[in-house]
Amino acid sequence: MTVLGENGVTEDSRNVLQGGESEVIFMGTGSSTGTPMISCLVGLSKSDTPCVCLSAVQGDPCENKNNRLNPSLLLRFRLNNSDSTRHVLFDCCKTFREAAVRWFSKFSIPYLDAVILSHRHADAILGIDDLRMAYDTKSGPLPVYMSEKTFGTIKNVFPYLVNSQPSLHGSMVSSCKNKHRDQPAEAASAWVAKLDWRLVSRPSLDDPFSPFDVHGIEVIPFPVFHGEPVLSLGFLMGKGEKK
Repeated sequence: MTVLGENGVTEDSRNVLQGGESEVIFMGTGSSTGTPMISCLVGLSKSDTPCVCLSAVQGDPCENKNNRLNPSLLLRFRLNNSDSTRHVLFDCCKTFREAAVRWFSKFSIPYLDAVILSHRHADAILGIDDLRMAYDTKSGPLPVYMSEKTFGTIKNVFPYLVNSQPSLHGSMVSSCKNKHRDQPAEAASAWVAKLDWRLVSRPSLDDPFSPFDVHGIEVIPFPVFHGEPVLSLGFLMGKGEKK
């Protein structure tokens, strides 16, 4: 497996992988605020500790190791005996659009094939609206995998992307209902992502954590404490020693 990503990356990955090969591309490796922080740039920070925010705005952000986006990564893989290279995004953060503009072209990422969400915090889900421009609509709705609690937050934050409950390990495709009387339904629905919501875990410490399949890759969710009272999901992929 090849690991690439934020920041200071100069080596381009291969757009066409061989069967059984994979790459991990870090879309962001910063904090929930990202770097630089607004408070530092405008003088609101009360800390006397020197920070890197001023240097983070210097030069090309793609080459500046102090300029960092919200945590997110992309898995690019090609299964044995397959002609297709898949791109799966882990967490669709607040800075997803900026990350896509920064890295999709550089690493020849044509579109997303699936999204997996780890938890319900803003820095993991608030880029979901921008998925409308990041997947191949001709292939149908984009699969999005998440826990029951994460889906509950998504319903409140993005009600226009969700109009029905998914089932555990199943799928329920959202559709856009026209809420504008003077606008055709086709025109209204053209501006939102069509997402296939899929529950994979609740999560809880006694959850069975059943594996689920993402384009031929087995993914096993497991609990990760992420501050009180949030229980996030980690994900185990691969087989045997390659996990």
